[in-house]
Amino acid sequence: PSRIRRLEDLGFEWNKTQTAWTAKIAGLVRYKKAHSHCNVPAFSQEEAELGRWCSTQRALKKRGELNSARVSQLDSLGFEWDP
Repeated sequence: PSRIRRLEDLGFEWNKTQTAWTAKIAGLVRYKKAHSHCNVPAFSQEEAELGRWCSTQRALKKRGELNSARVSQLDSLGFEWDP
């Protein structure tokens, strides 16, 4: 097989940005299941990293830097843009 195929067979991920996004969305879904909302506090002790990520998404959208597909995905979860 080709080098690319061998790397993929080993689990190499070509698009780390998409992988990170997918992981954060999964974390947000778990948070919503546990708390019935997506308003993760920015300074949450339990979910510090997820809270910072949510704050970053709000800032990116406010600056017009969050693509529409990602905005739609967050909207579909009931994400609060201005908590």
